[in-house]
Amino acid sequence: MLPAFAASEHNTLTALASRDVDKANAVADANGIPYAFGDYEALLASPDIDAVYIPLPNDIHAEYTERALLAGKHVLCDKPFTLNSADAKRCAALAAARNLRLMEGFMYRHHPQHLFVQGLLLRGDIGALRRIDTTFCYTATIEHAGIRWNPAQGGGALWDVGVYGINIARMYLGEPTRVYAQLAMHTETGVDIHNTVVMDYANGCHATLHSGFDQAFSSTATLTGTLGSITLERAFQVGEQGIRVTYKSGGKDDIHVMEFPYINQWQRELDDFALSVRIPGNPLIVGEDGVAQSVVMDAVIRSAHSGRREEI
Repeated sequence: MLPAFAASEHNTLTALASRDVDKANAVADANGIPYAFGDYEALLASPDIDAVYIPLPNDIHAEYTERALLAGKHVLCDKPFTLNSADAKRCAALAAARNLRLMEGFMYRHHPQHLFVQGLLLRGDIGALRRIDTTFCYTATIEHAGIRWNPAQGGGALWDVGVYGINIARMYLGEPTRVYAQLAMHTETGVDIHNTVVMDYANGCHATLHSGFDQAFSSTATLTGTLGSITLERAFQVGEQGIRVTYKSGGKDDIHVMEFPYINQWQRELDDFALSVRIPGNPLIVGEDGVAQSVVMDAVIRSAHSGRREEI
């Protein structure tokens, strides 16, 4: 996030906090950040800070989102901003009551390729959207141990990368009515190492979403309609090169390509967040979208335990 903050047009990175003040000072000095704190509460108490970005382990996102809101700060929290819908609803209600912006950090949503795809859908280029298929996988090993391998901290492939597929299906198809989830567990750590989630919709549409730690890198989404399809080769993690979107439309086999130069989608996320704070009524992603995401995730977790389709 430091390069994104440095490039941001609408944010000034004023402070950072770490449990280790020496580390905080070293990073602050290296990046020209004015203030460094040795604990999070000291940062939240600072009157010089308007908003915070929370990149902490998943299991304490809700706690520090709530603390930041109580301290009067707008919050951009890395996904998932909570691990259950009860926490999400409480945080969203607190943000609304205090007139503070709360946004769950899905950086991919801020890439212009998704505006382009939405335009194709609105024009009916691929007809009625019927299905979404996604993958978000990479190879990780226990040798690189950390919070991703700790179930108590919200580790596992589902919470790390599986949430992206669920989020993009919700963005394009809306809220599902039922979900079915299969998780393959890593016996040594107790986290899921790969998973498949199927989401059913009231209009008969479906989404099939794959993610994992034990597969070659992929970050794709395919949207299939009655007259064509759209493929995003880098739907979530765009890398450092340009990307392209390919699509077939109008019931024809002709393949069209739209190319996008590299952009820093984390910078776009930060700037969109800042603008949503500054411009009242800006219709960007708000806490309530994070609530809807968490409600679906509750059902996904229930399904993983029950082995059945679960109602939303």
